[in-house]
Amino acid sequence: MSEDTISFQVNFKGNIIPVESWSLDNTIHELKEYLVESTGVPLEFQKLLYKSVLKDGKTFRECNFKSGI
Repeated sequence: MSEDTISFQVNFKGNIIPVESWSLDNTIHELKEYLVESTGVPLEFQKLLYKSVLKDGKTFRECNFKSGI
């Protein structure tokens, strides 16, 4: 895995959804699009948290994500 990618897990209703080799330049909105298939929750009803509510237009790099979180 390069330094420009991260891997992490999303917890949804007790289910763990792995996210592997995700680019730090991807946006939160792109993650929400990815999660629609796994969760069935439409984009507009998703709220992702990491230290605070994540804003759709921010990249993972801007949110200071680190691998394994």
